[in-house]
Amino acid sequence: MAEEEKLLMRLKNRKRNAIDEAIEVYTPYLSTVLYNMLGNRLPKEDIEEILSDVFVTLWKNADTIDLEKGTLRAYLAAVARNFALKN
Repeated sequence: MAEEEKLLMRLKNRKRNAIDEAIEVYTPYLSTVLYNMLGNRLPKEDIEEILSDVFVTLWKNADTIDLEKGTLRAYLAAVARNFALKN
């Protein structure tokens, strides 16, 4: 949890390498979430687009994320699910 807090603080401070770290750390997990949800219904390019949208959302909304309400991982999974449901 402490690592998530540090990462989120760097995101809130708009540290450029923080989004790169988030992408590196959470892409495998989010890819699994999307695959479990969608299977092979969407092409790889659409999955990549959803992942990009998730990380753009993270960058834009970092200031509003409250880790007392849940983990960053759970937040990102919820955002990914919401984007997937729109497709």
